Amino acid sequence: MEDVQKKGLKFEETHILEIVKTLAAVGNYNLIPQVLKFLPEETLKTPSISPYMQSVATFLIFQNHPLAALEIYKCLPLPSFGPKDDQGLHGRSLVRDCVKASLPSSIICRVAQELMSSGRNPIALHNATEAALQLGKIPVAIDLLTKMKELNIPLRPHYFWPLLIHSSKLYGEKGVMKILSTMMAMDVKPDYDTIADYILPYVSFTSPQNLVRKLLDLGLTVSMVLTPMLEILLSTGQVRAATEICELFEGKLETEKLIKPLLKGYLTTLNIDLMVDILQEISKKSKQNEKDWIGKFLFVLVKSRKLQDLSDFTNLVKKKMSEPNLRAHLTELEAKGMNTRGVLRQLLQQYSKEGNIAGTKEIVQRCQREEIFLSAGMRASIFDMYVKLGELDLAEESLAELTKTSPNFTLDEFKVIDFATLIVRRGKIDRAFGLITEQSKRRRVMGGRSIEMNCKHLLDAVATNGTIEDTNNMFHKLTTLGYCKPTNVLLGPLLRAHLKE
Repeated sequence: MEDVQKKGLKFEETHILEIVKTLAAVGNYNLIPQVLKFLPEETLKTPSISPYMQSVATFLIFQNHPLAALEIYKCLPLPSFGPKDDQGLHGRSLVRDCVKASLPSSIICRVAQELMSSGRNPIALHNATEAALQLGKIPVAIDLLTKMKELNIPLRPHYFWPLLIHSSKLYGEKGVMKILSTMMAMDVKPDYDTIADYILPYVSFTSPQNLVRKLLDLGLTVSMVLTPMLEILLSTGQVRAATEICELFEGKLETEKLIKPLLKGYLTTLNIDLMVDILQEISKKSKQNEKDWIGKFLFVLVKSRKLQDLSDFTNLVKKKMSEPNLRAHLTELEAKGMNTRGVLRQLLQQYSKEGNIAGTKEIVQRCQREEIFLSAGMRASIFDMYVKLGELDLAEESLAELTKTSPNFTLDEFKVIDFATLIVRRGKIDRAFGLITEQSKRRRVMGGRSIEMNCKHLLDAVATNGTIEDTNNMFHKLTTLGYCKPTNVLLGPLLRAHLKE
């Protein structure tokens, strides 16, 4: 080829690229960079690839010669990028074609990384991932996202939106949960939009409580899932179900997002009693609890012109604020032959918070006589009250009833640790070990600093009522199961156990 040039003859772009295609076909990749040097001088000085060169690169890729196609790009000068230039333009077609041709993920990653490391396309892996997502190539997309994670390239929740939609169409809820599990494994926590628009619309709401637990088992927190769950339940008129999960799960709410769904929920049910219940629950758990959310809801309700007289709402809210008023309102409802469930539930909650055992028993017995269903959240509140008051026998009876009526219900970690502490203080250390082991099998233990002091109280109780070995074993169990991490605070009880001996 050099001899031909010496004779004054020039190779055209088409001539050189035909030779490249032939070399690729016979697997002689080593000569390709040398042959490309004979491209016209103006071609070798221009960073942008010509349409014909692009078409040949595409041809080579679909003939399973992606590295030969890459050499065509590598023979060109490095592009220079201005502040407003698209840095992903150079080589974008190359990686997209690799994805379209269904080449192995390892090859796609290699091509993308060479473009990135050479400075030709800093976001080539993004380009490839975007193509895989758009084309619905789920395994390839996950492989490319994994490679991005390995290279410390930030991953955003919206990268997974196409995967969630595509998986839901192919595999339903299981597909959605699998992609969500992949997200969590990559340390990508779904944001509100992801949960509300790309996860919850594609899963079953047959049992909202079980759905929350499935999401918690995958590593999401109550605060992440509670607001979007309530938004869907309220918007579809499932106000009672919304109230129950709000009672059951402790987390903070983005209440502003729930005002319109609350309006839809009321207009669907027209049940003032239920609405007051959910409004009070939401107000208590709001991230902005200094705002008057009940007042804001009533304002929106009046503005909608669907309700002119607020007296029923306001009177019921007032009556639900104190035990005497609740009692009076209960009598009033009974006289009118109206539904008393909401007031009985309010009284039960009030007595549970106050630690009023007699009052609690009275309401429970009344509910049983009148065949009023006690939700798992209500029973959990009763159980928690008995634990806080140190009533072990009553706590055990309450837990047994809770397990019997709601077998799929899972106690939150705080209640588990506090109950174990009470059991230890009553000298039943082996039972406490059994409780923690059994309960850990029913949940994904979240742990964290918020539960650290509860774990410390448990270790203090073991150190006081048990041996050094018991204390060491409990410390090991709590840290191994993920309830807490070793800290100076938690090492204190171990030290006291040794000093006691």
